[in-house]
Amino acid sequence: MIRRFAAYLAIAFLSLPVTLHAQGAPGSIQGIVCEIKTCKPIDGVQVWLVHPSSEVPVKTMRTDVSGEFGFFDLQPGTYMVRARADNFITRSGAPSAIITNGERIENVKLELTALGSISGTVFDENGAAVAGARVEVLAGRLNSPFVVLDRMVVVPQASVTTDNQGDFRISGLDAYEYYVRAIPRDNREDRKTYPTTYYPARAGCEGFRGSGK
Repeated sequence: MIRRFAAYLAIAFLSLPVTLHAQGAPGSIQGIVCEIKTCKPIDGVQVWLVHPSSEVPVKTMRTDVSGEFGFFDLQPGTYMVRARADNFITRSGAPSAIITNGERIENVKLELTALGSISGTVFDENGAAVAGARVEVLAGRLNSPFVVLDRMVVVPQASVTTDNQGDFRISGLDAYEYYVRAIPRDNREDRKTYPTTYYPARAGCEGFRGSGK
């Protein structure tokens, strides 16, 4: 009985390396994150790997000054490569890579589209800075559920409040033609009231015709 148990134990130990070998050797995934069209490298981008059936990151890192990234010692499986960066947006799906037995997958390219920003200063009629004004960025949109169909209307896309010097900055804007609207606060110390002002200068946005770029 003892001899038979020892034989079973020896078989179990011998089969263990065979099972690990059948699973395949670890591999790697390397690539670059760059701007779309020009492929200008983007450094500091957060890149991570997930399995198709999960949103839990397997590994995470940031691109170097050359926009490059590399994940090593990856167990066999299917991976999706995702990236995120401030003031950039991705318009394509995440590339996938399959590692079965030690593959070194290189030249994975993730292309991001740069977002723009609008900054400026709000002044009153005397050239004094207007602090605490709400500044909105508006863009023309068709078929809004709030208006008659097929009519172009302006819809707020983002807003900020001016600082003590009347300055503002709105970031993360996609390529488009925008209007900027400044709305002074109601509780101004000078008790003056000002109409809502648009840039480019106009009294309102009736008849607005916008175009994407």
